[in-house]
Amino acid sequence: MTKPVEVFPGDTLMLTRKVTEDWFLLKPTPSIIQLVGYLVLFWAERYETEVLAIIIMSNHLHIIFRDPMGRAPLFCQMVAHWIARIMNHRLKRSNQSFFA
Repeated sequence: MTKPVEVFPGDTLMLTRKVTEDWFLLKPTPSIIQLVGYLVLFWAERYETEVLAIIIMSNHLHIIFRDPMGRAPLFCQMVAHWIARIMNHRLKRSNQSFFA
């Protein structure tokens, strides 16, 4: 396991999440782009985070954001949790991890 990163208010960070076993479950179709975009922006507003870029690829995603309030861990946790939960529901996968 990697060492935890210290988070300071005002940092610019990048969240990278890889789909489990490199499966192509996150194919960037218009509906996936809309879903991921909505979830990222919803949680960004909730945690007062500024999203700079969202990059969606078939087996992973990147979110580049600025964290003025120092809430990056909560933002990252909620974004990954809800993307995984909704994607598993859409794919009819139960009790399986979505992100590695």
